[in-house]
Amino acid sequence: MCYKKTRQNSTHPKNYKGMRLLKPEFHVKIVLFFAAFLTFWPLATAQAQKSGKPANLCGMVFDLILNTDDEDNPFFDEPLNQPDLLTLFYTQRNCTPAWYNPTDSFARYRQMHTILQEQSYLFSELHIEKTEARYAEIESIYLPIGLFYFDETGEFDIMVSDAALTLAYNLSRPITGSQPLQLPVMLEEALEKGTLETFYRQLEQGRWPGKKPDAAVADTVKAPLPPAGADKTTAKLQQQVNDSALYKLVMSLTTPPRKNTLLGDMVLNPDLVAEFYRRSNFTAAWHNSALKPDATTIEQLLKALNTAADEGLEPTQYHATKINTLWNAVKTGSAPPDTYPFEVLLTDAALHYGAHLNWGRVNPNTMPFRWDFEREPTNLPAMLQTDMGKKNVAEFFNKLKPQHPQYQQLKNALAEYRQKLADGIAYPIVPEGAGALKPGMRDNRVAALRLRLAEEYLVPQNQFNDLLNPADTLKSKNKLTAADSTFNNNLYDKQLLAVVKLFQQHHGLEPDGVIGRQTLLLLNASVTDQIDQILINLEKWRWLPNYLGDKYLLVNIPSFLLRVYEPGNSLVLTKRVVTGAVDTPTPLFSEQLLFIEFNPLWGVPFSIATKEILPKLKRNPGYLNAHDMELYSGEGKINPYKVNWANVSAKNFRYTIRQKPGDNNALGVVKFLFPNQYDVYLHDTPSKSLFANAQRAYSHGCIRLEKPLELAEYLLSPDFSPQKIADIVAKGKNKRLYIPEPRSIYILYFTAWVEETDNAIYFYPDVYGRDKNLLYQF
Repeated sequence: MCYKKTRQNSTHPKNYKGMRLLKPEFHVKIVLFFAAFLTFWPLATAQAQKSGKPANLCGMVFDLILNTDDEDNPFFDEPLNQPDLLTLFYTQRNCTPAWYNPTDSFARYRQMHTILQEQSYLFSELHIEKTEARYAEIESIYLPIGLFYFDETGEFDIMVSDAALTLAYNLSRPITGSQPLQLPVMLEEALEKGTLETFYRQLEQGRWPGKKPDAAVADTVKAPLPPAGADKTTAKLQQQVNDSALYKLVMSLTTPPRKNTLLGDMVLNPDLVAEFYRRSNFTAAWHNSALKPDATTIEQLLKALNTAADEGLEPTQYHATKINTLWNAVKTGSAPPDTYPFEVLLTDAALHYGAHLNWGRVNPNTMPFRWDFEREPTNLPAMLQTDMGKKNVAEFFNKLKPQHPQYQQLKNALAEYRQKLADGIAYPIVPEGAGALKPGMRDNRVAALRLRLAEEYLVPQNQFNDLLNPADTLKSKNKLTAADSTFNNNLYDKQLLAVVKLFQQHHGLEPDGVIGRQTLLLLNASVTDQIDQILINLEKWRWLPNYLGDKYLLVNIPSFLLRVYEPGNSLVLTKRVVTGAVDTPTPLFSEQLLFIEFNPLWGVPFSIATKEILPKLKRNPGYLNAHDMELYSGEGKINPYKVNWANVSAKNFRYTIRQKPGDNNALGVVKFLFPNQYDVYLHDTPSKSLFANAQRAYSHGCIRLEKPLELAEYLLSPDFSPQKIADIVAKGKNKRLYIPEPRSIYILYFTAWVEETDNAIYFYPDVYGRDKNLLYQF
């Protein structure tokens, strides 16, 4: 159960390195901010009433911003990018329109619209098309009659504010010392002073407004120019650089008309290449001062490029074929390449391969699902220069690879399955036949099943069959006799059943031994299919931070397991979980696990209240009392029998439903909170039976946890003993405890995983159908 419904196909503006909304510490600040804000809420409401605006203006604004899971909310189909910053922005404005005032009408919006139109790469995230259409409607309908309050046109004002804050946040990310929570205040100041263009120009230039420019964070690559006041010697040296062949070649890659190819290969990262040489004043890196090739660094680069396939990448994407040919020519002296084009091609190869190792081949932001993990900015040109100075190009690539042991384990599995392919192994096809194949049956398909499983497992064959005691349903459908006196290859016996169950376990299926549709589909997957599955899961590791932390929790949705790790990536605890259903998928993100709440209250989400509980209230208002639930409106707790439920629908549902702690509570006796924009958390559940299923995608988006008190005991020790925790639960009162050592929690989606318990690779079902999208792009 969750407070907010999540979307499978929502988009979120991030840079390639994995931008997220706000860092974990900002959520704590927001909580404190709203604690103070609630103190002054009555004053804000009174002010709104005096001005003739709707009395519950802020409630209306926050309802639009925060309840986007409601299908009637105007932002349901085009989500807001910055709900936290928007809430802060309108709070400081007492929820008044930002882009309209009676003095100059929509002058602010028109100025902002001009700024936004220049950001073509963020067109959809900035709501440009939708705001233009809405503005046309406002001009023709509302302005002529003098109306511009949030109850008529708030959608427009919020969309423009979201676009303004999204652009400011995107521009501020690379700036050292930037503080996203200040952006709403700074935007408000720019609006009041009429300095919007200055505000955004400073951010574009890598300057945090109010601070002096910092050249170190400038994004654009510029030609080196002599500093103001430089002496004639400095200017002369600079002129020599500007006249050099390397400088002219590199600049031709980044200035119009751009040069696209070198030595017949397309230049892949011209901007990174230019930044690399700018840092060294355009000095050759792969050649010495006499412009002779440096064999040590070039050989290290080639070794890395030629083994890129071991990482699940393709060497030909990094000029490997061309560089091998040119380097052989250099070594034999047959036809050495032009020095500077060869130099630059080597740099381009190193930086492009490094970028793919560190960030992945595919940009996760191009996927039709949100991948919300923060990545620290990586300065590849600077890193490459440092390691080349140490003659250690291999170290440059090693630092960029994912450091988690699971990445190496998947690489080992990739090598194993590629060897199968090289050895000509092709899995035999198991025919469909008539109906499922069950233990105890005699069927011609069993022989094919044995052959198929023998390619991956040890399947006993040359022995007497040992028949099981079949279920009654099997007895009635299949005539069974005693064990065969000689081995029968077509008999589904007990030995074969054990292997089938092992196969099903390794593929995330119910280990019941029945060869149904799902099991048959996976049995008939090819070695190439398995290799592809490993490849795209290696790619997902490259989308994550290289370092997950000393202590962290990891939830893998396709395996329906939570793992707890201690320093050294040591697995100390594993728990079964129930995750979001296909229609309400659990989002993929990371946050800080901060506190645990015992005997929690459950605030029923709007979507559940209107879609599931409202129909029951229409039939019986006593439903709430029977389930320990209470009904609230703006005036406080109300009696559900005094509401005319026949006239209530999702469109006019203005109530809050809250479930008291107790045995019936949907969250059980404990929940684990890691504040996030999705309102997702871990929690107990009174419905324990689902944990017995192999596939457990049933929730509304939050994560139900089996035996959650064991996790609570682990996280709270040694401060709270198991007995002390049991006493807290027994009292039945709501109590929140902060975790002594907060740790990161990662909600991930890996369909190939090498289990720590048996060192075997598991191929899990693609629960949300996301692998096919990645495989298509990969």
